[in-house]
Amino acid sequence: MDWMGIGLVIIAIAFSVLVLLLVKPLLKLSGLLVSMQKSTDRLPVLLDNVTKQTADILHLSNETLENVNKQVTAITPVFHMISDAGTESRQFTSATLEKVYAFKQRTAYANSFKDLRKYEGIYGLMTFIYILSQNKNKIKSALPNNSN
Repeated sequence: MDWMGIGLVIIAIAFSVLVLLLVKPLLKLSGLLVSMQKSTDRLPVLLDNVTKQTADILHLSNETLENVNKQVTAITPVFHMISDAGTESRQFTSATLEKVYAFKQRTAYANSFKDLRKYEGIYGLMTFIYILSQNKNKIKSALPNNSN
């Protein structure tokens, strides 16, 4: 045998050892592929079930939305009435506030006038009474006699 034959025998032996070493992982890989095939064989059935359940959910969702739309349509007049009542109460409140503001302005002027002339009315009354008491005799003589 020449060197080439010896080299080929060594390569064949190494290849045989490599194959023996790879047999166990390859068998495991084969088992994994078989298991994966079983799983993928069940996928169409599972997908059909999921599709059916999704269709049922969509149908129920559509029915629920339809019911909600009917209920909203039925309750819409109540919301319009509440809106109208709110608008009317806002207008009433605005008018009341305007009246209160105008009254407040009038009373503010009266309060300032009262503060300015706080005691002038009392002094005037006292002065009037004093003048009447000083001129009591003159006033009596000026009045026509009521001697009935």
